Amino acid sequence: MLARVARALGDAMHRWPRVTVALTALLSSALAALPFGYPFRLLSRFLDGPFYIVVAKTFYAISASDATAVTGLDRTYYASHLPLYPALVRLLAPLAGYAPGLLLATLLTFVASALLFHELLARTRWVRSPLWTTALYCVLPPRWVVYHTAGATEPLLFCCLFASLLAWEQRRAPLVALCVCLASLTRVTGILLLPAYALLFALERDWRALRWIAASGLGLVLLCAWHHVQLGDALALLRYNQGKLGIVRWPPGSLLLASAATPAYQTSEYYLLTYLLYGMGTLYLWDRRPLFVISAIYYTFTVLLFHADIGRFFLTIAPFALLVAFDRVLCERPARLAVLLALPFVYAYAWGYFQQNLLSDYYYEKIMIFVEP
Repeated sequence: MLARVARALGDAMHRWPRVTVALTALLSSALAALPFGYPFRLLSRFLDGPFYIVVAKTFYAISASDATAVTGLDRTYYASHLPLYPALVRLLAPLAGYAPGLLLATLLTFVASALLFHELLARTRWVRSPLWTTALYCVLPPRWVVYHTAGATEPLLFCCLFASLLAWEQRRAPLVALCVCLASLTRVTGILLLPAYALLFALERDWRALRWIAASGLGLVLLCAWHHVQLGDALALLRYNQGKLGIVRWPPGSLLLASAATPAYQTSEYYLLTYLLYGMGTLYLWDRRPLFVISAIYYTFTVLLFHADIGRFFLTIAPFALLVAFDRVLCERPARLAVLLALPFVYAYAWGYFQQNLLSDYYYEKIMIFVEP
């Protein structure tokens, strides 16, 4: 009886793969949010979500006094929160408010990214089972479960990334350029897709496509002009992340070296293993040129970062350097069983992490009063 039910369920899943993917994505986010209950106040306090709410309300048109009063931060800080995701939050806010709109924007873009990822895998045949690999995408790595549930830009970035690869497969340079432009307005690291696709089209000697890719940088130029108008500093984005934080440093692996020389030297082993795992996965993608080029550029950038949260930065290439690269292993029965056994720990990690990276209640209330007086 159970075998018949399982067989029927498996047949239905393969008959309607898109429905299966969408339901899997929804279930993954629902499980991650389950302990916190409606209206998910804690999830909407998870950083950097509240700051995106401020950008959604103001689009950087915030006075210095308001910025200080609302979060205690200089208004130029908001330049590091790029506008595409807040624009979606602003669009959804009339439905239920800014905080629920924040989480709904994440959920919708996560489901869309899962559907695009499945479509990409089904068309390219980079993996043996597109449906299984997409299911893995919904739950691995554990850090990704956090950011496809709370207010974050990663799901929208993945939409742009997977759409760009679908356009690349059809050699539709204008559409690739549009996706690159949108990615660069979603996360700072989205601009790395510009050199990646420039190299890919250069290797094919498609000089006309290169002009399109070069034009994709116009979005970031316009954003800098907007920052000049609203914040009085066209380079506010660069000035905060590099000038103030200095997150890109030489030599490569500076973060690991610095960590090894502190009392918290155990953390350096995590950094080392992370570099090794993603580096190995990137090399395994050698025969899948677009994935290799994109992953290699992102890997190089991340190894140069002096930022404790490298796990989040590596998320951009996790679907490729982890899931596609190691598909031969992940499709085997022992690996499938191991993933199922690990799922409770994946969600336990997410539930715990949600409670560790929160904006204080004091400033959260100030933001809510500011955006929804």
